[in-house]
Amino acid sequence: VSIGDNAFAIPFTDPPTPSSLASVTFASGSQLSNIGSNAFENASALTSIAIPANVTDIDDYAFSGASSLATVTFAPTSKLTYIGQGAFYDVALLDTITIPASVTEIDDYAFDGASSLSTIYFLGNPSIAIAASANKKAGYTNCILDTGCLILVT
Repeated sequence: VSIGDNAFAIPFTDPPTPSSLASVTFASGSQLSNIGSNAFENASALTSIAIPANVTDIDDYAFSGASSLATVTFAPTSKLTYIGQGAFYDVALLDTITIPASVTEIDDYAFDGASSLSTIYFLGNPSIAIAASANKKAGYTNCILDTGCLILVT
């Protein structure tokens, strides 16, 4: 799937995203600001995604069940502020993720079931709000913080 530079949101999908979706490409200069709830839910053939710089919100369960998703990257100039509830729920192959400095909130169960997630890098946001259950059942062992924010790991 190729998403043009004039798209500003990927809305809730009904019917759901086909499990065979293997590639998502955003146009250079993408103005996309929102990846909607369930947008790529159960896209089990999707292995990587590069989130465009203008995306501010990844809504609830956006990539839930994308079981082959191993790489999520953000533009160096990312404007992302919010990662929604269950956004990466059951994304079992994701082993490392770098959270942009612009992120101010990570909601409940954002990485629940991300059983391979071993390292989360936080790039410099000391005031990030992380829901207590954001990381439930994630397998990570390392949280690396640029400027030091408090994370409760249970």
